[in-house]
Amino acid sequence: MNSISTRIISILFLFAALTLCTDKSYSQCSTIPVVGDLIITSDQQLTGTWNITGLFQVNAGVTLTVTPYSTNGCGELIINAATINIQGTINGDYAGRTGGAGGAGATTGTNTTYLANCADKDNCYTVTVSGGTQGVAGTGTGAGTNGTAGGSGLGPKQACENFGDTYGLIGAGGGAGAGGGGSYGANANVGGAGGIGSASGSFTGMSVSTCSSPTAGAAGTGGAAGTAYGTPSGNEIDMGSGGAGASGGGKSYNDGANGGNGGTGGGQIVLNATGSLTVAGTISAQGSVGGNGGNGGAGGKTGRCCDDGCDGCDETTYSAGAGGGGGAGGGSGGGVYISALGDMTITGTIRAEGGNGGLGGQGGAGATPCNYGGSFFCGSGNSGATNAGANGAMGGGGSGGRVKIFENPCRTNTINAN
Repeated sequence: MNSISTRIISILFLFAALTLCTDKSYSQCSTIPVVGDLIITSDQQLTGTWNITGLFQVNAGVTLTVTPYSTNGCGELIINAATINIQGTINGDYAGRTGGAGGAGATTGTNTTYLANCADKDNCYTVTVSGGTQGVAGTGTGAGTNGTAGGSGLGPKQACENFGDTYGLIGAGGGAGAGGGGSYGANANVGGAGGIGSASGSFTGMSVSTCSSPTAGAAGTGGAAGTAYGTPSGNEIDMGSGGAGASGGGKSYNDGANGGNGGTGGGQIVLNATGSLTVAGTISAQGSVGGNGGNGGAGGKTGRCCDDGCDGCDETTYSAGAGGGGGAGGGSGGGVYISALGDMTITGTIRAEGGNGGLGGQGGAGATPCNYGGSFFCGSGNSGATNAGANGAMGGGGSGGRVKIFENPCRTNTINAN
């Protein structure tokens, strides 16, 4: 699911009571007084609140990066200055609340030794393989919710019989569900389902063991999106929220792979000028793309286990492909707040888009075919192969953030932002 990339842009009249933004401040953010000018002439990071008596300027070709929330627990940059001139870039991308961790691929089950070897070849036992683990929910007010775990697959191993051996067929584990996207300026997208494991294939001229029925692991359900917060026109602003982590793939003959992390929300950028304000460069507070879901484990088969001299495909235990895990939710866009009591000129680029959801993991491949041509003493030939597991779905896209521009209607204003 693609991100909700709508940016919530409000251009509002600025009155004296709205001179300063009521931002969502965090205790780790410092306040730094500056007497005179602060001119950024080379690439660097800043964070916290800067109260500047003179000019604040970012020179053309220079990038000022907002220190991420994950680094110092702040994730915001607030500039209060007499005059503000942005010719370069203020980059608050991915500086907001973090996405959740990815879920683990499935590695466990019961009687899994029979997936790969011929132990206790004359007896039928049930083998189970686990489904993938869901990712962790994102962080922040509009955090995306994690999906649910994939279900376990099961089936019987082979058994050597006096007359007519029986093959084993193990249904594979399902992938866990995708993470929901992080929200801020709107509600994000929900996560899709994980991939169902396979418990089927193409088998001719032989019978399956009967101590249990091959059963595919169910797909996990997708996580809910976060809920939008804040207002379109109030004088508050906040950072973006994180998406839920991607999920792990189910187990089969091979283990499932881990899912990636959820996308991080955009940071919070505030520019308050008591005089004139110019933005000819770029102000960006975008959310990041969610990580991909873990691939499902590939199926496989044992060797031919019986010692009757026939070596038919009915002497083998087959396992099908496992389901892929759902992708991670994208992080939401962050918050950009601009106000000036003097003349305002905005001709640059302002961005607060959310990140797309991550791709779902691929379903595991099925077992390679077995073919036996038969013989005079062993009878007709037989064959067997298993199917692949289903792919996981995409994670939910993160919503757009909020961009608020407060102008003084008594001054000359040119607002033509990209």
